[in-house]
Amino acid sequence: MSYEYKDELDANNQLKIQNMLAELPVSVDRYITSTARTKSTRTTLTYVRMIRAFFLYMKTNHEAFEDLPLTRVTGEQLNCISLDDVDSFLAHLKAHQIDHPGKSNKNNTVEVYISALNAYFGFLYKREEIQKNPFQFVERHHEKVRRPYYLVGDENETFYQNILSGEGLSPKMLSSRERYHTAFRDYMICRILGMTGIRVSECVALDLDDINFKSRSFKVIRKGNKEAEIFFSDKVAEELIEYIEDIRPIYQPKEDEKALFLVAQGTHRGQRLSVRSVELLVKKYAAASGITYAGEFSAHSLRHSFAMESLKKTGGNLSLTQKLLGHEDISTTTIYAEATEEEIRNARNLF
Repeated sequence: MSYEYKDELDANNQLKIQNMLAELPVSVDRYITSTARTKSTRTTLTYVRMIRAFFLYMKTNHEAFEDLPLTRVTGEQLNCISLDDVDSFLAHLKAHQIDHPGKSNKNNTVEVYISALNAYFGFLYKREEIQKNPFQFVERHHEKVRRPYYLVGDENETFYQNILSGEGLSPKMLSSRERYHTAFRDYMICRILGMTGIRVSECVALDLDDINFKSRSFKVIRKGNKEAEIFFSDKVAEELIEYIEDIRPIYQPKEDEKALFLVAQGTHRGQRLSVRSVELLVKKYAAASGITYAGEFSAHSLRHSFAMESLKKTGGNLSLTQKLLGHEDISTTTIYAEATEEEIRNARNLF
């Protein structure tokens, strides 16, 4: 991943953050400034959006905010927010997404809102700018962590072969693949995700310059802005060379376009592929392949698949799997160490 690309992403996020902060109380700006050192611009953008959503709701539903521009909101108005007001907002949030009012939010999404707003109001309370934090005593409802979805057994091979063959795709999809030469590109994207365990954002950020065929590795920038060397197999190396030499030029990238994976059609042809595009293509092939839990399978599930295979082939070496995945805390990796349902069934005759 080039630092240039990451800097571009950060700059775009920062611009969106500043545009929203210009509409909000100055206290939000001060809170965001105080946390900028410890949070990524992506996380910060999420927090600002959620705080903004809360203030917009208050402006419509609380008399203390009705005739006042949000930029002029001070501790006087914030002290008027009660636990009932918070409960009302959370109930509304549960039933309506901010950008899609006709859809509901999952409990975990609501929990992120609570975390963001609790941190903001807690910041003001510690500085004695408000008399209370209305989110401090909100009852939390964390959903039980679900076990990850991943490729099972022979699916580790058949899934990738089905991408190449197009088995299960509609005639329209097959025609589009042939017309725009995307079959091998899609295959390589999924192969790299599933055979190295990198995140989707790390995959789309790969540049040609990040690849070192001599050491069979490429460079990525992981969470916390940490650079990591990720290794791939000789087979993947051969396939990468084939993709770079035979397929990538078909998309007509400009000379200065360094991205490994490119858009194949439309106005953005030849430009870097987006995270959303990769997420959609993985879901498409998962559904076509009829794999286990296809409806729940996502691009991140290929990272889960890599983790499960890693544990299986290293005799359950959690420490090594943690390093391969780039987890800061090994407790994050332990979810993969739980026995699968199949293993539990097979253990019934052990004794």
